[in-house]
Amino acid sequence: MPGIIKGHGTGEPEGTSRSLFNFEDMTQQARAALSDVRREAELIVIRAQAEAEEIRADAIRQGRDEALRIAREELKQELARQLASALPSLSAASRSLLEQRDAWMAHWERHAVLLAVRIAEKIVRRELASDPAIPVDWIRQTLELIGRQEQVTIELAPQDHASLGSRLDDVANQLGRVAPTRIVPAADLQVGDCRVTTQFGEFDLRLDTQLARIEAELT
Repeated sequence: MPGIIKGHGTGEPEGTSRSLFNFEDMTQQARAALSDVRREAELIVIRAQAEAEEIRADAIRQGRDEALRIAREELKQELARQLASALPSLSAASRSLLEQRDAWMAHWERHAVLLAVRIAEKIVRRELASDPAIPVDWIRQTLELIGRQEQVTIELAPQDHASLGSRLDDVANQLGRVAPTRIVPAADLQVGDCRVTTQFGEFDLRLDTQLARIEAELT
């Protein structure tokens, strides 16, 4: 009909439609904002829980480290006390070990010298057994050292005296250049031994005596 203005087909006033649209839009925005707030709140809670856990772990770690530090310090102090109390005993033990070492060294040095002397004795006696004239050189050297004598008596082991036999006169003549010499046997002497008696005293040229002198000088 002429003069009638129709609407846009909704049958609702224009202001009502605009109001409805704005309300729904605001509702969606509010819901979105609320969802964002919730997510942010959840993130805050998660971060707070993580920080709290980290703080707790740090506290445990620090407590453990402190406990370890205290335990180490106490152990160090206890070791220091024990060491201080043990030092006198350790020092005494060290001195004892050094003394025992020195005694052991002296013992074996002494035995080494004795062994060397015994070996030398066996070698010399073997040589003397094969050549009884060897002591003649010792006698000659002794006479040269003591100088001119009026009379010299040389005592030999009976075996050496017998072994020299006819050579006794030759030996006596050789030694007579230093001093008038008489060679006689002596039952208390062993092979290779001899004694020289002069107006000034007796000279012991026994092998045992000479080796004992060497041993005394070495020890």
